[in-house]
Amino acid sequence: MNLQSDMIENTADYCLAHLKREAELLESCRDALERVRCALRSSNGDELLEAIQTQALCEQRLSSAHVDRDRLVNRLAITLDVPARRATVALLLSRMTPGERQVQLLTARRRVKAAARQVEKLCRGNSALIRHRIDLMRRLLHALGASGDGTYQATGAMQASSRVPATMVERRC
Repeated sequence: MNLQSDMIENTADYCLAHLKREAELLESCRDALERVRCALRSSNGDELLEAIQTQALCEQRLSSAHVDRDRLVNRLAITLDVPARRATVALLLSRMTPGERQVQLLTARRRVKAAARQVEKLCRGNSALIRHRIDLMRRLLHALGASGDGTYQATGAMQASSRVPATMVERRC
């Protein structure tokens, strides 16, 4: 093996380790988002708070993983002798000798992409569920007679609307 081949193999090992860590982080975020979704669906406030705290920890870990990803991109750029914007796992794969490590790297890359898609899908779904819950609450409050057209004063206190509320409790049958 020559020096370039050794560098590519070492970078492939580094890349493989990084992709495995990133996949595990994304999968733990996916699990936390699924717990958020279940808590939202069941209207369980305690479970929701716990799931949101877990989700926040996952997001912190993913933020630090972005720093690691930048290091990986820089290492790929040096190894592949290309600008960082062109340094990709796909390019590394194309320069590797076909074999088991190439298959492992490809599999790890697919795992990260799949987990990222799942996380994105759950984020969109949870967001839609939250919007639906907010809309439901607004409609319920409106049906109960809450006008929602009061404003806040400079002190932060609520300034009541001049409209007299007609709540279900105040209505006579």
